[in-house]
Amino acid sequence: MRLVPAALLLLPAIALTGCGAAGTADEEWVTPAAAESTVSLPVAATPARVSPSPSSVSASPSKSVKPSRTPSKSPSATRTSTKPVVSDRKLCAAVTRAKEDLAGTLFSEMDDNGDVPAEIAGPAFKKFARALSAAAATGGKTAVTAAMRQFAAAVTKAAAAKDPMAASEGAGPDAADDRLDAACAAVGAPGY
Repeated sequence: MRLVPAALLLLPAIALTGCGAAGTADEEWVTPAAAESTVSLPVAATPARVSPSPSSVSASPSKSVKPSRTPSKSPSATRTSTKPVVSDRKLCAAVTRAKEDLAGTLFSEMDDNGDVPAEIAGPAFKKFARALSAAAATGGKTAVTAAMRQFAAAVTKAAAAKDPMAASEGAGPDAADDRLDAACAAVGAPGY
């Protein structure tokens, strides 16, 4: 960085020598070592301005820079601190896995009459609803994430009922499940 201002200081002297002009008594020649010792520039300063005469050199920056006391928020820092948004297709795949886990739990606890005890069904539905809500939180503001949240709310309500299995087959959870299936089918999620 210091090489450029020193070279700029020598340009008038080189021009005079190249033209064959003899030096006069009042001319002052500047050597690179002298230029470095007489000119001190701040690190962030603009290049020095050179006047036509080799003896008068101005090395003042065009703008003074004061350090800021408050840290600035750059867009790149904000972008790196946020988590990436999961695609709708991946969210729909997560819904499919959660439904399979729920079905596996319910079928494994089903008695000969096809009933699942409330103490098993309630926690299973709550776990399923938490999985839906957690997955929806990783997505953007889309129809899929909205349908996931609605379905999670309907399943949470069914889980709190006296008979969770009967409540899960009600109009609320069924309608919410249908909306989620339609939203996943609309984004081309496999299996819908």
